Amino acid sequence: MAFSAQQAEGAAPASDWRHWEDIRLAPHSAEGSGFGVNYRDDLRLFAHHKLAHVRLTLDWARIEPSNDVVDAWAVEHYQSVLGAAADAGLAVWATLVDRSMPGWFSLDERGFRDRRTRSYLWPRHVERCAELFGDLVHAWVPIARPLRLARAGYLIGTAPPGRQDPARFTEALAGLHLGALEAWRVLRGTRPVATCYDLAEIRPAPEDVRARGEARVVDGQQWVWTAPFRDGVLEVIGQPAHQVAVHQEAFDILGVTIEDRVTVDGTGGWKTSRAPEDIGALVRRAAEEGPERPIVVLGQHVDSPEELGRVAEEVADAIDDGVDLRGWFAEPAIDGYEGRAGFSLQRGLFDNDRHPRRTADLLTELASADHDELDLSQAVLLADRGDGREIPQERD
Repeated sequence: MAFSAQQAEGAAPASDWRHWEDIRLAPHSAEGSGFGVNYRDDLRLFAHHKLAHVRLTLDWARIEPSNDVVDAWAVEHYQSVLGAAADAGLAVWATLVDRSMPGWFSLDERGFRDRRTRSYLWPRHVERCAELFGDLVHAWVPIARPLRLARAGYLIGTAPPGRQDPARFTEALAGLHLGALEAWRVLRGTRPVATCYDLAEIRPAPEDVRARGEARVVDGQQWVWTAPFRDGVLEVIGQPAHQVAVHQEAFDILGVTIEDRVTVDGTGGWKTSRAPEDIGALVRRAAEEGPERPIVVLGQHVDSPEELGRVAEEVADAIDDGVDLRGWFAEPAIDGYEGRAGFSLQRGLFDNDRHPRRTADLLTELASADHDELDLSQAVLLADRGDGREIPQERD
């Protein structure tokens, strides 16, 4: 299971997203799903349903609400959350940036677009998290969904800082990828470190002569991470090439999220549609074009047991084809806050009263099944692999 800090706890007072709420560009997030208060019971609920791995966010804006000012209560809170997860037998994949950041960093200091900010202020935070929480996490996920972060903040303006500037978008996209590499430099040799690239099937709008070119541009932005692993060079269209030879050896896990299918028109506009079965083609492409690393799907939303069944079949087929796919996370864990949609979407494995949906029940069945007898069993993966300490080196 996976969920962001906004979904779980609501926006931190010092976050850029809280500013977004304060100026009425998004609904107020309050306490999100309430996980920040109910985490002990929620973690035991997950364990009861045999969902043994969870990806959650250690909210930077809570830990460091002002530049180099650490909130001792927030540190104690997250240590308590991680300790409760260990007590429940859950392995935590700790995400450091997902959807929002401290306002002082992303707004005042230009965020990952600024070289000094991402090479000094950001690594300082990463190192602090390693010292404070490193013994309690199973794996690190430095930055989730860099393309969505850059696009929402700088291209279409639906998230802070609300720009519609293609040049700043490409600058932010490059900066986020470089920021993830900076985090790996700090964290390597501790717990396993995973990427978290957002992947979707990109298709041109039919009967639109310009759509093919626009779709190729979007596809290139999405898969820009493959070249640093292959050639040691990060090239984002509109930005100077960055020589990053160390990237060829970086990261322990190739983490991806699977997004809704995207249809691109001739103006570069997006239209999304549900296509959970796209996971098969996307993980195969990641295995073919990406580095030789174990692959973990760190987030995908499914609306129904039928969708989960299609995902499970695609996962099993990909593994049968030789893709080193180690795990799959459903998201969000609990109904919560969904950005500009507020609380209007009920997308969790559990509703806000903590009642399991049919998808949660199916995952529990899969986690409990005899893998030799159940065709869809490999969709479970992380529900029953590992001991919360190491990434398994071979599939069962």
